[in-house]
Amino acid sequence: MRELFGAIKDLLRTSKRYRRTATASGILLLLMIILPIWRILPIAGDNPFIPLHYNVYVGIDSFGPWYGIFTLPFLGAVLFIMNLIFQAVFYRREHVLSM
Repeated sequence: MRELFGAIKDLLRTSKRYRRTATASGILLLLMIILPIWRILPIAGDNPFIPLHYNVYVGIDSFGPWYGIFTLPFLGAVLFIMNLIFQAVFYRREHVLSM
């Protein structure tokens, strides 16, 4: 585990482009999590089910519990962390694979 964090620190320290894109991705991921919390949680007390999907032709076609809105941000966070780990591991082996 310590080696993984060391690899991530090396990657962030040496690649300016990676540092910028990782920071931008982290900020967008945080916004994707914070904005639904800010807008949905005040409504969740009144309505136990909220619209989860809207289709232009049909309208609202999927209802679900309020925590269903966090499925995509959670998957985004998991993929972001997995990508960071893979890039750090590949950066130590082959620089071209990590960029």
